[in-house]
Amino acid sequence: MPNAAAVAALIRGDFPQLNGAQLAQALQDGALRLGSTLPDAAFGYGRVDALGALATLPAPTITALTDSTIDDGSSTPPVSFTVSGSGRLHLAAASSNAALVPPSIVAAGVAGVTVAPADCGVTTMTCTVSVTPALAQGGTATITLSALDGANRTASATLTVTVTNPTAPPATTPPPTATAPTPAPASHGGGALSWFELACALGLLFPRVSRAQRTG
Repeated sequence: MPNAAAVAALIRGDFPQLNGAQLAQALQDGALRLGSTLPDAAFGYGRVDALGALATLPAPTITALTDSTIDDGSSTPPVSFTVSGSGRLHLAAASSNAALVPPSIVAAGVAGVTVAPADCGVTTMTCTVSVTPALAQGGTATITLSALDGANRTASATLTVTVTNPTAPPATTPPPTATAPTPAPASHGGGALSWFELACALGLLFPRVSRAQRTG
């Protein structure tokens, strides 16, 4: 009984939507049979088995996706797909060319993979997927869309996106080069002497007359 309770707790942790009756059914159907009858008088339904119980719950499935060829600056048309499984499913995306298509699920119009509606895999099982490449990029990317359940069991589908006619990236203007400041012209005002004043001060233009010459 403790082993059965432990396995039930593991299953319930991965699939919290299961009720008590559904958990008991999974344990019974997934048990390793030991007796000749089911249930056996001595062994009941057999030995409890965690993997066997998990195997009784449907694993995720996802339908095929359609490839697309588009021009740069546009998104692929929405492609319909259907997922199924046990409990809430989580969707994830991978890309073989992350520079062209980022490997993430994003809102519509943003570079990456868009899945609609937002509750796809939870309450809505028929959904759409579209791909928006990065701008000014060309080439091919293989997108893998995966559906995962609470036990991380996965189902995947791929689509190939080819982007043609990529536009050139916008030109960048180099920053202006720094130039040395132009020295300011020398000022002749204030306390600075002009060449004329300097020459006079040195007696070059008007040499002094000696006292003897003035009195002679």
